[in-house]
Amino acid sequence: MPAPRTAPGTRVPAGHLVVLGDNPDRSHDSRHTGYLATDRLRGVVLRKIG
Repeated sequence: MPAPRTAPGTRVPAGHLVVLGDNPDRSHDSRHTGYLATDRLRGVVLRKIG
């Protein structure tokens, strides 16, 4: 799928997620790759260790 639009009110399609990294300049996330299908989710980061 294409990268998400930035227009207010844009909805994420059912069965998909928007993933965003904490460093926009170095993160390979939905801003570049588009929506992520929920069945491809492997885990959730709750906090950084160390």
